[in-house]
Amino acid sequence: MAFTKNNVIIDHDLKRLGGTDLYNYVAHVLCLKGSFSFGYNVNHFTLHGSEAMIIGTQRLFEGGDASADLEAVCIYVSPEFLRTCTLRTTMISRVFSPFSIIRSSSSTSNSRSV
Repeated sequence: MAFTKNNVIIDHDLKRLGGTDLYNYVAHVLCLKGSFSFGYNVNHFTLHGSEAMIIGTQRLFEGGDASADLEAVCIYVSPEFLRTCTLRTTMISRVFSPFSIIRSSSSTSNSRSV
């Protein structure tokens, strides 16, 4: 999959969060300052400054009320791009296990996975 400007979209506000134009995208929200109250799957939440959240299913997002001093960044990532990244990450982690032990001895096996 080629990277295009539609794979990752960065907004410096939350105006499109829960909207129909980016409905299928996964939203990554970072609240820099202020607060943002919203509903998700009939539960009420408030996001405060220096907190972050990921909304995987925007159709469960229910409106929002921003404080006057809200500063936030929202990164929308397309599901196709996430699938591509996940597949690549899975393949790399199988090749380069983070739990490998490298031995410097001259044994028959120089490394093993734990």
